[in-house]
Amino acid sequence: MIENNKIYDANSVDQFIRSRVKRSGSSFFWAMRLMSPQKRNAIYSVYAFCREVDDIADGNAKEFQKRNKLSNWRTEIESIYQAKPNTLLGQSLMPAVNSYKLVKQDFMDLLDGMEMDIGNSLQIPDLPELWIYCDRVACSVGRLSNSIFELDRETGNKLAKSLGTALQLTNILRDVHEDYTRGHIYLPNSLLIEHGINPNKINIDID
Repeated sequence: MIENNKIYDANSVDQFIRSRVKRSGSSFFWAMRLMSPQKRNAIYSVYAFCREVDDIADGNAKEFQKRNKLSNWRTEIESIYQAKPNTLLGQSLMPAVNSYKLVKQDFMDLLDGMEMDIGNSLQIPDLPELWIYCDRVACSVGRLSNSIFELDRETGNKLAKSLGTALQLTNILRDVHEDYTRGHIYLPNSLLIEHGINPNKINIDID
């Protein structure tokens, strides 16, 4: 993230978030296009932010570099809520924050989740920690999205919790082998031990 305090024109902002979302190759891009222009731009901006921080967590930079980049985004989120964004992506998020009353803590929760992922190894110790992880990396995104969809906060939070957790658990189960090879075990140690599995000796045959 480059901080430059430059004010970009609306067309540049729109082109940036559209290209960022389209470049991700996600099928969400086409679904988002069906939304009204204001909602579409808002959800594009949130999605672009999610991709940005996820790419940091999954990238090849050293751990301290990743932490620095995520720290910069914490600063940028604070700046957005002070109406002083320093980046093009930050500027694109500000109308969404203002129009749909996006909650700052939801952005911070997502960044907390990304920080859990950036080390060379990760072992989730128990179910409560797994629920925290799911809330941070998935449910937080649901809460932001549901605000843009203009669901009332209570209904939106319940939906984000159930759907976000379900989707994240699906991702974890799908990627058990791949995650294990990079030192990340999201299945709780306590649950593995309960079922007679040594968390340090998981051997998965995917053939």
